[in-house]
Amino acid sequence: GIQTEGQFDEVGNYPNPFVEMTNFKFSLSRKERVELVVYDILGAEQAVVISRQLPPGEYDIPLDTRHLTPGKYFYQFSIGGKMITKQIYRSAG
Repeated sequence: GIQTEGQFDEVGNYPNPFVEMTNFKFSLSRKERVELVVYDILGAEQAVVISRQLPPGEYDIPLDTRHLTPGKYFYQFSIGGKMITKQIYRSAG
């Protein structure tokens, strides 16, 4: 998992690769503004998964990806001035 000065513990998505749905799972150790955005390989925004302040706790947020074409995507997870970018893959099914 990813550790960043106690602000959030892990961030990841499952399944990966995915066909129609994927879930983003993370936990917060304190109240924070969270932004999670999916981009295509050209950097165009494809989905805003979440963009709001959240209390401490564990989160499992689904994303319907049926509007995305199969291929590689990236997500950026931002919290408290820290940002993580990871690759995700939508399969053809």
